[in-house]
Amino acid sequence: MTTRSLFALLFIAAAALLQPALCDFLTFHADLQRTGNASGPGPDAPDLLWSEKVTAKGYIGGGAAVFDGRVYVASWPDMSYKGEQGIGSFGAGNGSLLWLNPIGGKGGASTPALKDGRIYVGSFYGDLYCIDALTGETVWNRTLETDPQWWGIASSPLALDEGVLVMTFSSGALHHLTLDGQEIWNLSTGKIDPYTSPAYFDGKVYFAGGDPALYCVDVSSGHILWKLPTEAPITSTPSVADGSVFFASGDRFVAADAATGDVIWEEPMTGTISSPAISHGRVYVGTGDSSLNCYDESSGNLLWRAETNGPVASSPVVAGGLVYFGTQTGEGIVYALDAMSGSTVWSYNVGEYVMSSPAVSDGLLFIGADDGRVRAMGPKAPTEAGVEMPFDLTQFIPI
Repeated sequence: MTTRSLFALLFIAAAALLQPALCDFLTFHADLQRTGNASGPGPDAPDLLWSEKVTAKGYIGGGAAVFDGRVYVASWPDMSYKGEQGIGSFGAGNGSLLWLNPIGGKGGASTPALKDGRIYVGSFYGDLYCIDALTGETVWNRTLETDPQWWGIASSPLALDEGVLVMTFSSGALHHLTLDGQEIWNLSTGKIDPYTSPAYFDGKVYFAGGDPALYCVDVSSGHILWKLPTEAPITSTPSVADGSVFFASGDRFVAADAATGDVIWEEPMTGTISSPAISHGRVYVGTGDSSLNCYDESSGNLLWRAETNGPVASSPVVAGGLVYFGTQTGEGIVYALDAMSGSTVWSYNVGEYVMSSPAVSDGLLFIGADDGRVRAMGPKAPTEAGVEMPFDLTQFIPI
C-alpha cells in the first residue's frame, strides 16, 4: 500500500469517528409501540442550533420525524386563518428548507410517519397524504375525515409492512389502508379526541374508542380482540411495552395487560393529551396540572413528580438518560430532566405555547411551537464546531 493510499484510508477512518451513527426518528413518539424511547442520546445542554418557520404564518402542533439528515414537520392555521401552511423538509444540521408541500393549503397537526422513502401525514382538510420524502411531491391523497371541523386528521399515522393506520375523530374510526392508499378495513367506535393515534405491537393495534374504551384489534382483519371500557374519554395515544399498554383516561392513568385488556394498576392523575413514554421500567407522562410524573412500570408507584411552569400536552421522549418535553403555556419551556431523579438538567424558554412533541436524532432535539417555528437544539456538526482530528494526519503525508 502506498503512503498516499494509507493517508486516504486514515482520513476516511477519522471522518467516520467524527460522524455519529444515524438514529432516525420515523414516527410519532419514536416507534410503532409509541414508547417515546429514542435510540440515541439527545442534547445535554440547551444550545440552539437553528430556528426556522415552515410557512410565514401558522402553528406547529404536531411533532417532527427525522430520516437520513432531514427533518419533516407540518404547520397548521393560527387564529388568523391566513396564509398557506403545509409540511416542510429541513436539513437537520442547518435548517435549510428543502421543499414545502401545502397538503391542501392549510397543512395539519399530524406527525409524519416515514417508510420506504415515503411520508404519510394527515391534513387539516381531512385527507391522508403520501409524499415522496426526497422530492416533496404528492404520490397520492385520500379523503378519510368527512367532517374535518378545525382538526382534520390530527392523528399521527402508523406506517407498517401491512399498510398505513390512522384515525379520524368525528366517527372514531381506525382506518387501515394499503401503502398505495386503498382501504382494507375501517372500524368506527364513536367520536374521539382528535389528537389520539394508534399504537402497534406484534400484529395488534391499540387505540382509543369513542364508547369510551381502549380497543385491541387484529391488524390483518380488524377483528376486535378485546375492549376495555373506561369511565372517561381517552385523550392521549396509548403506549405499549413489556406486555402492558399505558394510557390516560379522564382523571386516571392506567396500565392494562396488552394480551387481555385486564387492568394491572391505575393511579389518579389530572387529564392530559400527553402520551406516556416508557424506558427502563419507568413510565413518564405529562399532566394537565403542570407536572411530569414518573411511575414504576410494574406497580404504578409514583417515583417522582417534577413541577413545570404550565400544563404538559407535549409527549415526553426519553434519550440518553434524559426526558425531554415542552409546556403548553404562553411562556412555554422545553425541559430536559434526569430520567432517574426528575431533577432539571437544563431548560430553554421558548416564550410560546409548546404542544408539539420532541423528536430526538443523532444528538439533536427538534420541537415546534405556536410561533410556527421548529427549533433544533444540540451541538454543531464536527466540521462546523472546529473539532480536531483524533490524531495528527500530517505525520502520514510524504515530504
